This record gives sequence, structure tokens and C-alpha cells, in this order.
Amino acid sequence: MWYKILRNAINKMDRKEEVLLGFTCTSVYPHTSIAARDTIQHVLEGDDMVIYRILGRLATDIRVGIIELSRTSYSCRDR
Repeated sequence: MWYKILRNAINKMDRKEEVLLGFTCTSVYPHTSIAARDTIQHVLEGDDMVIYRILGRLATDIRVGIIELSRTSYSCRDR
């Protein structure tokens, strides 16, 4: 199920530009320290790991980052 959904989403993207594709994690992870941000992809669990692995197969470049949301914008702290 996840593979088909993500493959279709990626196929619809414009590959000429960098694209930010985000999803809400189903588990809670430490994310406030720099060390935690640098290793978060190694502690993913359950559906979060499944999605990460699928994206790793479908995308040419995959990076895990923390996205902080506010009412007016977002900022991405890339690893």
C-alpha cells in the first residue's frame, strides 16, 4: 500500500527541482539536539521506517530532517 502511494506521488513531481516531501511520524523521536537530528533515520520504527525505506528505493536523494510548523510557515532543519 505505502509503496504504491509514494511511487505515484513521486512520479507526479517535477524532477527538475528539489522537492520537499514530508510526513507525520507515527512514533515520537528525540529531535531537539543536533546529535538526535543527525541520527534520527537510524532510530525510526514501524510505519516510519517502512516509509523511509520505500523512499530510499524510489528517490535518488533522501534526507531526514525535522520540520517545525508554525501558523504561518515552516522551517526545515536538514541533517
